[in-house]
Amino acid sequence: MGDELLQDVTTIQVQRLVNKMQDEKASSRNRAYVITVLRSAFQKAVDVDVLSKNVVASVEKPQITTKEHNNISYNERFSFMDACFNERYGVAYVLMLFTGIHKGECLGLRWLDVDFDENFIHIKQSLGRIRKIDAKGNEVKSEILIGSPKTKNSIRSIAVPQFVMDKLSVYKAKVEAEKEKAGIGYVDSGLVFCTEVGGHIEPRNFYRKFKQILDNAEITSVTVHELRHPYVKHTLNKKLLQYDYIKTGTHSQPQRVPVLFYSECFVACSNLRRFAQAMPLLIF
Repeated sequence: MGDELLQDVTTIQVQRLVNKMQDEKASSRNRAYVITVLRSAFQKAVDVDVLSKNVVASVEKPQITTKEHNNISYNERFSFMDACFNERYGVAYVLMLFTGIHKGECLGLRWLDVDFDENFIHIKQSLGRIRKIDAKGNEVKSEILIGSPKTKNSIRSIAVPQFVMDKLSVYKAKVEAEKEKAGIGYVDSGLVFCTEVGGHIEPRNFYRKFKQILDNAEITSVTVHELRHPYVKHTLNKKLLQYDYIKTGTHSQPQRVPVLFYSECFVACSNLRRFAQAMPLLIF
């Protein structure tokens, strides 16, 4: 469709595009999103009299299906953590498990956003590899992008269990030693989880290391993203605690849950810390 003039695009062409996405294993959510964007763009063209009708209006959105997630079992979590602590930046995966942060948020975390005194991390940016598309719709070389999290609600502060902060402190000492050893060859990105010479960690390498840790722990069928699900499960449990029901999470329509994770409302900090210290008991 990239070479077509706007007025030449037909409903059949849009439907074929959606069908092609389905054949290429695109999720129902992504296909529905494409239809939504196209429908909005074509409607705007109709509103300003560029087109006489919206050809996307009659394209049916696919029913969005929810994928059943795999979670690390009770017994697997112990072997997983042991395997993590034997790796250079394995504490990153433990941090994801106990704070519910996304992979991009973890890779984009900076030391200046880690508060060792109060046991908090502040999520203010995300790191990811972004695909670039040229004018003809062809994929060109991708690039690393560090920017704001996906929504304004993703900018938040999260209390971290003490034992995780202790492991993070040990890891920081190792990073400082690597920095001193590298000398002028060290590129200080300020990122918590970085290479031995200070640069960002390639997201694909982060995933490969995760798979290696799973193999070492003899765990299968769990993705990096699914690490956060035990945490999210408990933060969305309204029966967990009986005070301060305040919105949390990073979804566009946050649920109302017992504990606060947003930097703009620190009135519940004491409860937040209590919840963070209880997380090891909840997850294990």
